[in-house]
Amino acid sequence: MKGFLLDARNTEINIEIKDFKLILDFVKEHQEIFKGKRIAVVTSDSRKGIIPSLVEAKSSSESNVFQIRAFFDYSSAKYWALSKWS
Repeated sequence: MKGFLLDARNTEINIEIKDFKLILDFVKEHQEIFKGKRIAVVTSDSRKGIIPSLVEAKSSSESNVFQIRAFFDYSSAKYWALSKWS
């Protein structure tokens, strides 16, 4: 598996910004699944993209276990998730 593509366009995200650390902790605890993978999150508005953006900023400063990024376009997200991590 090269990466993960999460489609959150038709969802309602009820998470506090302070809780984004739980996502990081989960991924770190399950490195055998996420190590070297890309996680693309397709969102329909910028409010839904804030959590992936915060996780991306925090994870890039702490480790190189995975990459996560928010997208508004499904095709771009899919391309990025499946492309080689450089």
